[in-house]
Amino acid sequence: MGKFLEDEKIFSFAFFGGIILIMIYMYLENYRYSYHIMLFACVLAYLIVGVIIGINAIIRAKMHNYYTIIPAIKGDAHSNMAFFINLSIKIMIEVVLCVILASMLKTWNREQKMTAQLSEWTSHQTYYTVTIGTGTDTENHDVDKKSIKFANYMLDHGGMLIDFQGWGSKDVFDTVEGNHLLVNAKYLDNNKVLNLSGNRIHLSSNTKTTYLLIPERYYSKRKKLIKLYRTFLSLDEAEKTTGKSLSLKAIAIKNNQSHFLYSINSFDYGNYSGSVKDSLLVVVSHKSLGGGGWNNPANMNWTSYVSDSALMTNDLSLLHRAINKTGFTPYVGGILNTKSYAAKQIASTQKKLLVTVIVAIISIFLALFEDIAFNTVYISNNRKKLAIKRLMGANYLKQFGEFILIILGVGVVEATLVYLITQKLSLSLGVFIIGNLLELSLLMLQGMHLNKKISETIKGE
Repeated sequence: MGKFLEDEKIFSFAFFGGIILIMIYMYLENYRYSYHIMLFACVLAYLIVGVIIGINAIIRAKMHNYYTIIPAIKGDAHSNMAFFINLSIKIMIEVVLCVILASMLKTWNREQKMTAQLSEWTSHQTYYTVTIGTGTDTENHDVDKKSIKFANYMLDHGGMLIDFQGWGSKDVFDTVEGNHLLVNAKYLDNNKVLNLSGNRIHLSSNTKTTYLLIPERYYSKRKKLIKLYRTFLSLDEAEKTTGKSLSLKAIAIKNNQSHFLYSINSFDYGNYSGSVKDSLLVVVSHKSLGGGGWNNPANMNWTSYVSDSALMTNDLSLLHRAINKTGFTPYVGGILNTKSYAAKQIASTQKKLLVTVIVAIISIFLALFEDIAFNTVYISNNRKKLAIKRLMGANYLKQFGEFILIILGVGVVEATLVYLITQKLSLSLGVFIIGNLLELSLLMLQGMHLNKKISETIKGE
């Protein structure tokens, strides 16, 4: 019991001392909003270690009974159960630690990319867009009608359309999830798109023609692209319904141009710059899709554009007017500021990174404590043998050679488990090298302490 209380006292002092230092750092860096998360993780970790120490104390108490007391006095008793329990706990803690570190590195990498690309977002104007309420049935005809009215009002009053679904794709021939932007003329006014002569392209906001702005490398396939996108936009069906001729024309543009998306979905898909390169641009207007009501097949596109938060404006009052005057209020889930959304995403990622770092630090303390406990059980079990080797002049490697092989073997098992879980070879090798160097250093310090005790015993001190 005394040993248990002593271990608990030492651990508590070191553990809570570390927590106090972390809290001071969080206070100085204005991370006070994360206190409750950090404290929850700390208390949970403390309870886990307390249980581990308690189990070890119970096992040791059970080992020293009537049948083991004489061998223990002679130095022949071995706490094999305690050794293997510590071995299992050690592997579990260190594998979990490595998974946490992998998560931390991933979050840190994401935060670095987001921060580096934030300048791209801040260089553009602030735009506002609506999100559709989670309970809205986008297949409902009333929603279709209101979406068309809302879209028309926005576009008639200077709103901008920008819809993109080709995350991770470079295929401009895929009309569903390919590398194409669906925009209106307002987008071209706000963003530079160059033709083959190097001149900026401008089109009428009320154009009756749909345009395909095709990168030069794909322009030779323009007939195929025109056919694909006429089908995608339902222009042939719209012609039959409205009786109007709806043309689609191609314009060649320079290769390798980047186009900003203004999309709140960019971060979710890992596109932190919010831009795409070498995209095909489909320029539409209400008139180019045939106009008319919700029964026009081409007008069904507006519902998807609205639900994709593709209609936006830099005039917040315009957005409010469009919502109110078209009766779209029941279907609005919220209004988003695209630029502040990007900043919030970065702040959210930084918060996650901080929490992961805190958990990683706590896990490192746990791993170190368990390594010390693991070494202590081995030394306690083999004190007599280690003392004899020392008296015979054995050096560190000869004295602890068998245990060092066990440590290296455990390191191989841990590295293998980490690789199977994370699929990161560099992390697995790092675990094996750094983990073993650290544990062997701890063993050396504990061995020096043991040898000092042996020398003092021989001298009668």
